[in-house]
Amino acid sequence: MVSYNVTYVSDLKNANQSKTNQTETRTVKLSYSKLPGKLLVNQVQIWKSGLDDLDKATPKTLEEYSSVPSLPNTTTK
Repeated sequence: MVSYNVTYVSDLKNANQSKTNQTETRTVKLSYSKLPGKLLVNQVQIWKSGLDDLDKATPKTLEEYSSVPSLPNTTTK
């Protein structure tokens, strides 16, 4: 599980007046390969809720719970 702080800005012209700080918690699943000195990530899935909630989800609502971000072709440095 990953927790991070997010700052939402609704209007960039008045950014100081419209900021909202929130802490979000997401469940992250990585598919990866371990190379010498590197970690090659093949797939990332991010859930808005805990994995326990996914047992009750239908295939249609599963799309709402998870997202697969597009990764660049090379992520190692």
